[in-house]
Amino acid sequence: MKNLEATFQIVTPMFLGGADHQATTIRPSSIKGALRFWWRALNWSKHPNLQSLHKQEAQLFGAAASDNGGGGQGVFLMRVLPNKTPLQTTKEKIIHKDFSSQTAARYLGYGLMEAFNSKEKGTSAGQLTRDCINEGQSFVVELLFRKEIDESVKEALIAFGLLGGLGSRARKGMGSIALQTIRTGEENIWLAPKNNDEYRTEIKRVLNDCNVVKPAPYSAFHSETRVDWLLEESNPFTALNTYGTAMMMYRSWGNGGKVLGKESEKNFQNDHDWYREREKVPSNFHPRRIIFGLPHNYSKHEKDHVNPENYERRASPLFLHIHKIEDKYVGISILMKSDFLPTNEKIKAGTGKEPVDAKIEWDVLTDFLDGLVKETEKPRFPKKQLLWGKK
Repeated sequence: MKNLEATFQIVTPMFLGGADHQATTIRPSSIKGALRFWWRALNWSKHPNLQSLHKQEAQLFGAAASDNGGGGQGVFLMRVLPNKTPLQTTKEKIIHKDFSSQTAARYLGYGLMEAFNSKEKGTSAGQLTRDCINEGQSFVVELLFRKEIDESVKEALIAFGLLGGLGSRARKGMGSIALQTIRTGEENIWLAPKNNDEYRTEIKRVLNDCNVVKPAPYSAFHSETRVDWLLEESNPFTALNTYGTAMMMYRSWGNGGKVLGKESEKNFQNDHDWYREREKVPSNFHPRRIIFGLPHNYSKHEKDHVNPENYERRASPLFLHIHKIEDKYVGISILMKSDFLPTNEKIKAGTGKEPVDAKIEWDVLTDFLDGLVKETEKPRFPKKQLLWGKK
């Protein structure tokens, strides 16, 4: 067998675990699932149709007996090598000190931790609701190929290690990972970018063949995908908080029009009216911000829930990845335009009304990345640079 041995660094806390939410190990199944995602994202532009892509994916990664008319084990085996010392974790119900003072970072980790102090629940801001594997540690994954090393799998491994993450809220920057090395035998065949320029160069190399004009039915790299360098900070929690602050100010109305003690941008007046004064908006209206992901709920009451008519959820097409380069933590966004909802799918906006036609506004996301803050007329992300794709 030929092998690839990939070493990853954990950049932000990783919320993995089974049904009990106990983060004790990194399972091969989690890695393989993520690797399949990045392989599909890279290879959409290289296949004429979904059937062809799924067939090759099954050959490489394996398939259940019912898939594609038969089963198979794939061309490689995978294992996560034991760490010399056990992975360090922060347990459920413990106040995570690095999140306790970062309100906007907690916003990105909604559901993983308490957002605010609550006398009613007896909880504190930053108190975890599930375990996490702490940042700053490493793990090693070995791929054992039955014959030759498949280059498309290796490239997916690199894309995963440059742009990806593991666990809950990975699309919001939690569980970000950074690939350090790839070895085969005793030879290093890939080393992590040492500086900003090398990172940019490697992103362009990996995505070089993906710039095909072909709309995607799922999250994939193609002519409408873009990767942006948004921000740099001195630690991963500040990077999460900076991005989270920008998102909160952009998309939230706030309490009395204030977010984090400041006047919000108030970009979505009709969305606010739909929640507070529904008679002000047309009967066929649904909130514009559904493109950030569904469900899009305004309260615990069903009358304030916004969902697809026939689907439980649609994940956000906007990803955040935190990458460590030298002594800086860089915020990278990946916007993967695709068929956000199937053709003719409708939106259920509240109860007691018929579902309405879905209006998908990609400008809501591109304005977040490219726009100016209303109050200052300055860029939301002053250090933003387009790494790949087009605006």
